[in-house]
Amino acid sequence: MIVFCEDCGEKNLITQDQFKAGRAVFKCTACNYNNNYLLSSTHPSDNGNIIDHLKKIISIPDTLGGFVYHLEKGILKHNMPASFKKENLIGLGHILSQNLLVCLSNYSDVGRMTLYLAKRHMVVQVVETDMVIILVCASKKSVTKVEDYLDKFKEAFIT
Repeated sequence: MIVFCEDCGEKNLITQDQFKAGRAVFKCTACNYNNNYLLSSTHPSDNGNIIDHLKKIISIPDTLGGFVYHLEKGILKHNMPASFKKENLIGLGHILSQNLLVCLSNYSDVGRMTLYLAKRHMVVQVVETDMVIILVCASKKSVTKVEDYLDKFKEAFIT
């Protein structure tokens, strides 16, 4: 993929290893500037694909629910218990996605974030440059299964 240096504007060719969670992370070949910036989507969004994956992940035992959050559009789809109101999910999606993106801007090798809150595990992962999936699990064992699935999902979706 060809990207441009934020500092000098030079054209750089990056490898798949330098493209992480929708970010270009590379040192400019002309000026040696360390670039780390979010790229726009390079392919049309396939929200149906994400929704299909959400349904499959929710079927993992001890996975309580999940939702897909778009940075501009809000909740695209959710499969959360009725006790979670949509307006609360929007706030939660905003806070968790912003925290993950701040982390990614400082640590390019971070692929996801897992939180333990109120006896529940929350897994947050970027699935596209402007979209995250957030899953709620009841046990660490289910978190491991969800993370294994997400690793396969990420390879299939973020290219």
